[in-house]
Amino acid sequence: MSQSTPSTAFAKHKTGLLAELNANRTIREPITVGRALHAVGGVLLGLAIALIAIDVFSNDSGPNVAGGFIFNLLGILALWFVALRGRSLIIWTTAALQVLVPFTFLWLRSNNLFEFEIGLPLILAGTAMVILWACPGFRARPSVLAAAVLWTVLGVILLIVQSDLRDQINGMGVNAVEDVANDAGFITMLIGIGLLVVGRNFDRKLWPNLATPFIGVGIFSLIFGTIGYLSRDDLGEVWSAILVVVLSLAVITVGASGKRRATTWIATFFLAIGFITLIKSILSDDASLKTIAIVFALIAALLGFFGNKFGQALAAKSRGERA
Repeated sequence: MSQSTPSTAFAKHKTGLLAELNANRTIREPITVGRALHAVGGVLLGLAIALIAIDVFSNDSGPNVAGGFIFNLLGILALWFVALRGRSLIIWTTAALQVLVPFTFLWLRSNNLFEFEIGLPLILAGTAMVILWACPGFRARPSVLAAAVLWTVLGVILLIVQSDLRDQINGMGVNAVEDVANDAGFITMLIGIGLLVVGRNFDRKLWPNLATPFIGVGIFSLIFGTIGYLSRDDLGEVWSAILVVVLSLAVITVGASGKRRATTWIATFFLAIGFITLIKSILSDDASLKTIAIVFALIAALLGFFGNKFGQALAAKSRGERA
């Protein structure tokens, strides 16, 4: 009789995960009213369990950290069991998980939340989501992986800046807090770029369901990180606009190459903002409306020309592949 060892158990889980990923490699679940209702119900369920934990395990002397943590862990295990046994409720349980997992680990720092010591709990929450994503029940769920990436990114950012943020709040007031937030913006922008690179790599290897969580969180990080970084006004108006244009073009490339409509159109919106800001910053403040209109028309003509060239090149490539 063969005995199970940690290595064989890991190999079995890896095989199951790869099989699930391959089976749903390019499949996107349809959006239905029932699934939407399950998602909202799951969020409410996660909040209900969290509120019960607060009510039962808190008193005048403070929260019972160990008791509340164990209670929430049991709630997560219950959700996992339901997901394992009742696949029709997978959206419901997954949505509840999105709320309950970060709350469970933030509970560990419930006495220190106002001191911003929440970076490590969020990283632990991200790690827990990865484990759940790899195990039967929630295995290979893109939303679980997306949450894992999101909580880990937020945790890393907060872990980097939380000590400075705490010191600034205690010693220097609101303006210093804004400086720390701006510094965090630069870090967040770089993380967003890194996540988009990872997602683009998965898209190139034809793993769109693995790419989506990284690209989704990458866009979120890139947008808010860039806004935070540019709010320092270190680059000046012209170079800030150029940065927005360059980053938008990069995201458009990621979206278009992976045939991602939402990603491409979101980046297109920011590309338009970047061009408008760039033109405005180049022109003098007393430029007439006629001058602004002429410059807009010239840029529009150039974009139309290059857009047409890209379209023709893509059509020629498609004809060559069919031939």
